[in-house]
Amino acid sequence: MRTIKTYSEEILKKYEEKGVLLEPTRTDIKDKCIVRFLEGSHVKDEEFLRLFFKVNREEDLLKIIESTDPEKFRTVQNFLLRNTGSTSRKNLNLIAWLIDFQPRPYALYRMQEIQSKKEEKGNTAGDLETTTIDKPLTSTKENAPKVDEFNSEVTIYSKKRYWIAVSFMIFCMFLFYGVYNFTPQKKTANEENFQKEAHMTDTRQQCMAWNGETYEITDCTYSAHPQYRTKVIVYDSFIQKNLKKVEVSIKTHFFAADTETPLIWYYKIRLNTYEYFTAKAVHPIYGDSLKKITKYHIENHIPKYKNEEKSFLKED
Repeated sequence: MRTIKTYSEEILKKYEEKGVLLEPTRTDIKDKCIVRFLEGSHVKDEEFLRLFFKVNREEDLLKIIESTDPEKFRTVQNFLLRNTGSTSRKNLNLIAWLIDFQPRPYALYRMQEIQSKKEEKGNTAGDLETTTIDKPLTSTKENAPKVDEFNSEVTIYSKKRYWIAVSFMIFCMFLFYGVYNFTPQKKTANEENFQKEAHMTDTRQQCMAWNGETYEITDCTYSAHPQYRTKVIVYDSFIQKNLKKVEVSIKTHFFAADTETPLIWYYKIRLNTYEYFTAKAVHPIYGDSLKKITKYHIENHIPKYKNEEKSFLKED
């Protein structure tokens, strides 16, 4: 029987087979949710995601996920680390979404067993009808018509239930297919170019989105960029012109000439993993403030850095 216990056991099995988020922190789980959401194809999962994050249909789900306190994922973390033997249905549905477990959510997982049992019952009813016709009746002539009538009614009732269930499943499949394939998700290149040109005439109406390396001007009608799936924000001329993601090395100029003014800011993604940018701002994806580069950081974290006196600015 497909119970909530078997659902959780199968999810844990696939989680361990995939080898993702092993020994995760709560921040790791939050970051994985953001990345998974930006991958798209989450329309059919939106209902239980909004239930987990407590988001109504008028709110931007991605924005809520990004602002969620990592502490919210404590029970999810405990379950994945097997610190607890069970967890709530909404936690299981979230984990199923993160590792792309099918079928999900639990309601659909449970429905498949119910449907299978209905089909078996329908087949059994068909066998019963055949047996009733082939086997000679031992009752009297007066009772025989009543027995035939009863068996016929049982068979018809079982078949009706079977076909009603099948029709309902087909309807649900077409409904999901229609919502997923015909929901407008992106516009043509001509429409995008036309709207970009229209916004260029008035900077107050411009918006921008992160393309992985810099901010790109985009249509303000989007909440997330249709190609990059990053958040669309109000246009800021300084950020759009100056903020760029860069790679650094020993040859990088970290400070302005003859000053202590930093030219590079950084963000810690995880242990010993950093991203570097060319302006003071917030991280385009995570929304946290970037930190200015320091001599300590350069000495300890910049690849192939050599501790040479000429690389630092002399103090007065």
